Amino acid sequence: MKRITTNGDWATVAEGPVFKAIVDMHPESILVVGDDGKPLYANASAADLLSRLVDGEDRLPDAMSLSTGDGTRLTLSDLTGAEIVLAVRTQPIRWHGRHARLLYVTDETYQTRRHESLERLAYSDHLTGLYNRRGLDLVAEHHALVAARAGEHVVAFFIDLDGLKHINDTFGHQTGDEALVELASVICAVFRDSDIKARVGGDEFVVLVNEDAPGRVDHLLARISTEVDKRNAAAARDHTLSISIGIARHEPKASLDIGKLLAEADQSMYDAKRRADLPTVRRGEQQRSTPVADVQASVTGPSNLALMFLGL
Repeated sequence: MKRITTNGDWATVAEGPVFKAIVDMHPESILVVGDDGKPLYANASAADLLSRLVDGEDRLPDAMSLSTGDGTRLTLSDLTGAEIVLAVRTQPIRWHGRHARLLYVTDETYQTRRHESLERLAYSDHLTGLYNRRGLDLVAEHHALVAARAGEHVVAFFIDLDGLKHINDTFGHQTGDEALVELASVICAVFRDSDIKARVGGDEFVVLVNEDAPGRVDHLLARISTEVDKRNAAAARDHTLSISIGIARHEPKASLDIGKLLAEADQSMYDAKRRADLPTVRRGEQQRSTPVADVQASVTGPSNLALMFLGL
């Protein structure tokens, strides 16, 4: 059998039909592409890939047909708009007497999504879907750099779910988990998608925001109050949602020490808890005359504000 090289022509190989059958059955996508970017040959796997990328006899996407080298990684959109991740290796060949390029294409979409899923598991909280502490540490520095370029403070909201142990002991851990998920839902409803949201402990959450407008912190606190009020008024459950919030600000010119920033916000939150010293009230019990989402505040320093929100 004639030795096949990159300078060979498949059409002139002595055992061409056998060779072509082997290539046709190969699980990876193998294409021959002309100078105009149109496919001259596609094995079965490549034909399936092309049916997802192009209509009829259209040329391949430029990023794919013009790729060069021994390993180009591309992210393309298929005809439905879904992303496909491809690894493409190319070689020049002659095809039926004309110059062409051989493309060996590996669809890495599944592996990429699997890797991303494992990363999400490593950096996200399994119960709420927010970042965990490791994830928060990973993204906090970048968040601070973005704020610093804009000359903005990074504000850390340290949010604690009050009475989680009481809820677990009285109503069971499933109800406790539901309360944590509900608080995460409150946080997602109030804060922007671009804000960094994390669950950093059993009943403790952190949100990092850029203070990009005057009064933004006060506006967010009011929105949290409204959201807690709304949920406590509407929910048919045996406990009320009660949260404590501590706040600390990071100066844009200073390097971020996320541990120190969270410690300051945590301390201000516990200061508010001690000052308020108000219990979680079960529905049906006599409630205090304190209005829903009552706010108590104390200034503990020029950059720290401690607040407690009560859904009573």
